[in-house]
Amino acid sequence: MNILLLCDYHKNVAQNMIDHIESFSLYSKHKIFRLSIFGNIPKKLNIHDFDGVIIHYSLSILDQQYVSLQLIQILREYRGLKIIFAQDEYKFVNKFCDLVNFMQMDFVFTCIPKQKTKKIYSKIEKAKVITVLTGYISEKMILDYKNVPDLSQRNIDVFYRTRELPYYLGDLGYEKTKIAEYFLKKSKVTKLKMDISNKENLRIYGKKYFKRLMNSRVTLGTESGSSLIDYEGELISTFEAYKLTEKQLNYFHYKENFLKDIPVNNKINVISPRCFESIVLKTVMILFEGTYSGILKPGLHYIELKKDFSNFNEILEKIKDDNLLNKISETAYNQIAKNKKYSLKNFINEFDCNIEVNNKDQKLKVLNFGSKNLNIKNTDINYIYKFQRRKLSFFLNKPYFIYIKYFYLFLKSFLRFVSLNTNILSSFLVNILFKITSYD
Repeated sequence: MNILLLCDYHKNVAQNMIDHIESFSLYSKHKIFRLSIFGNIPKKLNIHDFDGVIIHYSLSILDQQYVSLQLIQILREYRGLKIIFAQDEYKFVNKFCDLVNFMQMDFVFTCIPKQKTKKIYSKIEKAKVITVLTGYISEKMILDYKNVPDLSQRNIDVFYRTRELPYYLGDLGYEKTKIAEYFLKKSKVTKLKMDISNKENLRIYGKKYFKRLMNSRVTLGTESGSSLIDYEGELISTFEAYKLTEKQLNYFHYKENFLKDIPVNNKINVISPRCFESIVLKTVMILFEGTYSGILKPGLHYIELKKDFSNFNEILEKIKDDNLLNKISETAYNQIAKNKKYSLKNFINEFDCNIEVNNKDQKLKVLNFGSKNLNIKNTDINYIYKFQRRKLSFFLNKPYFIYIKYFYLFLKSFLRFVSLNTNILSSFLVNILFKITSYD
């Protein structure tokens, strides 16, 4: 089949997303045409020439900046195989289901644990829902980082990068900030060299991230996902209102006032792609207690940290124990990194199998209806508006734009002050001018 992969493909994201996008072209037995978009597809591109279309999770159908209403209508009318990969599935769940039904999608590949998909996605009518992991291990990464420094030669004791997540994700979202802040608070007492931040503008990606991780003995981590499911967007609206009314944000204050009566039985807690990257680079993980999709085992693949930090002193001793760290890193590498089950290649093989077997059984589509008309030589279709494709705030959050951001805020405040005090400033300038002329 000739399949069009719609995605938001660029270098300023986590490497696991880039690897995930590229894996379709590398390993699928079908011919994949990668098209990076931000809103619409090119007018000259006839989507009906393709046998299938994939919407990658780097595009959100909930956001018209990523997938426009015009494109959604085009996809509804499209007769080929329609596939969507979803992540961040804790918000606007009902709207997502409605759009999946409206576009008449055939497959939804989700990160929600299999035992919870029927309940959370109960409104999905036709599409086959298949659970996959949030990320997989890149074979290229294993080859590129085959020779990593020994743990005793690494300069950083504890490394971690995260961001402060919205409070409507509940405890699971807050845990990322919680673990970072606790280690930072204890940094002077422990005398360990730490490189930890939960600031958006200090996040790093790609090879820079790997270089820092590879120079660290241990890294921190938690499960990915959300403790709460926001079906209608009510939690998001409440949190936005809370931010406007409160001068100082506090998670526990917010939780007590807005989250205590909300059930958490449908929480989405899964392994993070960062775990796989740490294992490949043989950096030992210190993780909050959790299930980690049934893949990682405490004491075997990582060091478990209690969520109340009751075993923190014990953790400090383990960080200094080279023999223990080497044993855990080698075990994790041999049992996880070398396990083909968690490779991108195996993921794509299973993807190919799923769309063929399920398509055949359910008679969803007649395959290869569009191939005869297809006349595109380059499988990487170049269609990127570099300055339109990202929000301005995305660029302003980068470290090298921080001074521009401050200057912009200063200029905005100054102009506002001038507009509100025009009469006062005019009188002031007239007085100065009068004094100068009087001296003459």
